[in-house]
Amino acid sequence: MKKLTFTLILLLTTCFFHQNMQAQTNYVLLFDGVDDYVDLGDSVGDSVRTVEMWFKPLSSITPSLATTQSLIMRSNLGNNIDEFGLCFPQSTWAGAGRLRFHYTDFTQNFHAAYSDQDTWIEGRWYHVAGVIDPVNGMRLYINGILQNVADPTFTKATDPSSDFLGLGVWGNKYDRYFNGEIEDVRLSGIAEYNANFTPPCQHLALGTGKAVYNFNEGSGSVAYDAGPGSFDGIIVGPVYYKDSSCVNPPLANDPLINNEGVKAYPNPFTGEATISVAEDGTSYNFDLYNVLGESVRRITGVRKSTRLNAAGLDPGIYFLRYSSDTGRVGSQRLVIQ
Repeated sequence: MKKLTFTLILLLTTCFFHQNMQAQTNYVLLFDGVDDYVDLGDSVGDSVRTVEMWFKPLSSITPSLATTQSLIMRSNLGNNIDEFGLCFPQSTWAGAGRLRFHYTDFTQNFHAAYSDQDTWIEGRWYHVAGVIDPVNGMRLYINGILQNVADPTFTKATDPSSDFLGLGVWGNKYDRYFNGEIEDVRLSGIAEYNANFTPPCQHLALGTGKAVYNFNEGSGSVAYDAGPGSFDGIIVGPVYYKDSSCVNPPLANDPLINNEGVKAYPNPFTGEATISVAEDGTSYNFDLYNVLGESVRRITGVRKSTRLNAAGLDPGIYFLRYSSDTGRVGSQRLVIQ
């Protein structure tokens, strides 16, 4: 009886450990920028008001971009009617380097919202949400922050189309491919955001959306939709890769992420956050960077704890990099609300 009980406990423990390890494994799709894409079908792009995702460029994107890169796009080769999506325009286009959310209506009028920034750092995760609000029109949010260039005149959800919605490609034009990683894509029939927000990450939930793709299968050629509509996509080229937008993104040239002995709380925060370090007598220096890689705060000689004041800083995502006199280095993400 004891042997049977022990065996049962061992089996349950092994099963729990296996399931827990699976839950912790997070995959993204890696696009090579040459010919990789996902065909999401010709129905999931109908009646859309919000399209959002996390993305990581594998080469820096600047206003000198040689070829337009597409995050997601539905294309009409005949007259561009009902074309919509997210892309980085090349150097010869208006808004070069800026992330553009656009729609071409049935009269061939072009509507668009643009990101404030036109430079995107290699190896850094960003969140984007393009919204067509029924009152405020087309809007774009980067890392949860509303961007300045919008189009308040277009307030209609996307129309039905026989053209497929392509991830990482300019739809059925089959070019302007994205070079980088994408995860947690969600399409919604409502305007999900009407104010600044903290971007959701790690297994984005369907919520009020119509389709969501988490890409955590880890293998195969089907991008499974976790929504009730089963808008499964076909993976043509991209490979699964173990990564996550929720792992604290390293700053340029950071050798590692190591948060041992360093805590910043509360996070997210408003007004002020406390930064504490391990009480081992070492001295820490802290640098706070915005998403453009610009240093906006510096605190030196911290041996126990210090306060980080948000005065003068815009709401959004920041990266706290630290180093100690014993050689410990690392970074972590902070969100100011």
